[in-house]
Amino acid sequence: SNTSNLRGFVNPNDGDFPSAVLSWTRIISPTVVNEARAGYIRNSTNINVPTDQAGVPSVGFGSGEIYFGAYNGYPQFFQENIYTFSDLLSITHGKHSFKTGFDIARNQENSTFNVARPSYYFFDSLFFAADAPALEVAGVDPGIISNKPAELSTNNRAWRNLTWGAFFQDDWKASSRLTLNLGMRYDIYSRHHEKFGRMTQFILGSGSNITERIRNANTPAGDPGCDTPTQIATAQLAGVCGDGGFAVASPLGQPDHNNFSPRFGFSYDPTGKGNMAIRGGFGVSYEGTLYNPLSNSRWNLPFYSFNLAYNFLFGDVSNIVYGPYTVNGTGQVVADPNTAPSY
Repeated sequence: SNTSNLRGFVNPNDGDFPSAVLSWTRIISPTVVNEARAGYIRNSTNINVPTDQAGVPSVGFGSGEIYFGAYNGYPQFFQENIYTFSDLLSITHGKHSFKTGFDIARNQENSTFNVARPSYYFFDSLFFAADAPALEVAGVDPGIISNKPAELSTNNRAWRNLTWGAFFQDDWKASSRLTLNLGMRYDIYSRHHEKFGRMTQFILGSGSNITERIRNANTPAGDPGCDTPTQIATAQLAGVCGDGGFAVASPLGQPDHNNFSPRFGFSYDPTGKGNMAIRGGFGVSYEGTLYNPLSNSRWNLPFYSFNLAYNFLFGDVSNIVYGPYTVNGTGQVVADPNTAPSY
């Protein structure tokens, strides 16, 4: 455990990283050996809030007074469990050493990244006394799926996916001086899904470039064709005011089935005396879905809405920023999914 000074007060952090591996090696014959392994890794990282701040909304002041309370992004809890199984078969035959095997991994990631508590920013203590925040931020259940009035809500997600991989390699002693390593690997990274079906995607509209396709996803709320109360309330959803917009998804895209990875290597003794070796190699590798953009989809409608609103003295009260943000040195609000608000 350790602590970090985030947003002016100390947030207790704790981490838990246990792991275990079981291995069984079986000598089938003098030239055939098999090794099976089963493993478990846990990555648990939590950012808590001080006991005396828990449940109190974050209140900050532009005039320099000491602020209090806990930012709505804390506590944060990330618990990842990875279960693995692999098998490796080694066969020696003449000048060849063959290896083949496979591995399977089951990934589970449970996380909380916003709690049902708002944060407020005031110009000074007078505005605080008048209950007039310059800006306020909160994550809510907009009620689109739950069919109830919008309310403060905690953002929980439970991501799941499987990965598979298999390979074959031949270490061939072509001559007394030259050894070649020839191999091929194949991987499948299944797309993540959310255990409780709370995954969403953004469907683009028509256009010649990405900007046009985002702009043409749907008709803006309030414009002709998207001006009824129901349409205005749900204009961002696909099918309400256009073909594009946010929609429930399972999963985010389809898996890639073309992950073939050739491997080639060599070792050459130019003198034949065993005191020098020239080595080289080439290989192709793939990786699975990066977790950060996957996790950021948790802010999308219709299950959740992360909102920021301004006081009329601070800016346009109709300007709502979706997702985590930061305030730069000029007071401009900038969306930043990796940074907590900086007051």
